[in-house]
Amino acid sequence: MKGNKPVSILFISVVMVFSTYLGYLGWLEWENFISIFVSFFVYIASVLCLFRILGKWLVLLSLSFVSIWVLQFAFRAELKTLKSVWELPPEGFPKNEPRNGFEFLELDGYTLDKNLILSKAIQHKSRDAKGRDTSHTSFYEMIPLMSDKDPSEPIRFFFLDQNLFRFHKWLELGVKPRFAKILPESMDFPILLQTWEQKYPETQKGNVVWISLYETKEDYVQSTSSFFLFLSLIPSGIWFLVGTFFLLNQMMGGGIRIFVHFMNKNSFTLFKD
Repeated sequence: MKGNKPVSILFISVVMVFSTYLGYLGWLEWENFISIFVSFFVYIASVLCLFRILGKWLVLLSLSFVSIWVLQFAFRAELKTLKSVWELPPEGFPKNEPRNGFEFLELDGYTLDKNLILSKAIQHKSRDAKGRDTSHTSFYEMIPLMSDKDPSEPIRFFFLDQNLFRFHKWLELGVKPRFAKILPESMDFPILLQTWEQKYPETQKGNVVWISLYETKEDYVQSTSSFFLFLSLIPSGIWFLVGTFFLLNQMMGGGIRIFVHFMNKNSFTLFKD
């Protein structure tokens, strides 16, 4: 393995995937102070084992595993929230009414209104400390939820997303999403609300709650955990792509050498005849 560079790199990527997943489970299951040391120990042990087997790339291996640990450390609070959401029974979440201390709630008796959608792009102009332009544009799809029991009830919930993909998927499948995550306050919300009121002045609203919607609690846990795990696996993915590139390059080089040898042999035979 030491003499075959592509195989060595692919082997590293496989070990890195398993180590990353073990570290991810540790952050998810254990308390923060335990996860910090256990995950760090797992990654250091992986680096030392790989270096002992391969005898090279100590700096690159160390940087890769440290980047994984730092990434998971940065999302440690979100991972703990994910665990608490998973362990809390459905009846433990507030229903149709936000509660202090909870950033999630269950919705029952509300439907997304496809007739009151607002698409809005908000441009943020800014510059960094060196005066470079760091302006960016935020895109929103804003959809109110209407009460099934009382359509005249003022709108209380607004679903925000960057596009309408999930919304159209729910419409196609006839799904009513019920699990909501309350979004933190943003300077864009007053702008969105003012624009929506100008577009639909006849529709009443109450005390607005901005939410991101999921079909169920399980859907939220699965999608969010998959996203965190995907981020953690980026370093191993880079190693895998590099190893695959070198392997294909090696195979193509071998194929070319065989082809050239075959052509030279046939040319010599033809010349001899």
